Amino acid sequence: MGAALEWSLNLVKPDAVRRGLVGRIISRFEDKGLRLVGMKLVWPSRAMIEASYTDNAEEEWFPALLDYMTSGPVVAMVWEGPNANAAARQIIGKKDPMKSDAGSIRADYNIEMVKTVVHGSRTPEEAEAEIGIWFFGQGPKPIWDCILGTEADNPDTGGDGADDDTETSNSKAPVMPGKAIHAIDPGKEAGS
Repeated sequence: MGAALEWSLNLVKPDAVRRGLVGRIISRFEDKGLRLVGMKLVWPSRAMIEASYTDNAEEEWFPALLDYMTSGPVVAMVWEGPNANAAARQIIGKKDPMKSDAGSIRADYNIEMVKTVVHGSRTPEEAEAEIGIWFFGQGPKPIWDCILGTEADNPDTGGDGADDDTETSNSKAPVMPGKAIHAIDPGKEAGS
């Protein structure tokens, strides 16, 4: 008789996103046989991190973790499979990357304990609580919503000889990234 299916919440942290490791990390979970059932890119608030890491709030390194986890985008993922939480933790490795098994994500991509590249829920109950925070809570809007803004299909750009009093279409179409908000720094436009 097989193990019951579980969901596991895993976060690809800001350093891994900056270093371009997201695809490699996703491949590790896929190679293990887990199935991706949820994914989004967000820039987390301090409140989200505090809610996610309540067990660690009294640790001396917690303020550094808060600063790190809010320093850039995070890829939140939900993986499904038999014993998904234990399987994900095996792939990720121990909290201290220098003590993680060779071939684990933390052993391969980390040196520092606070700036690990991946978070993983430990139990189905923890996963349920964390999925609630990251996928169904009142957290920040996913970054892709900022990138894929909208504008009129045929805005009057002037100089085309058209009558300036002509009504333009009110329909909306996707904006190319060059006109949208920058994915890494919401204060900048894409391409800057």
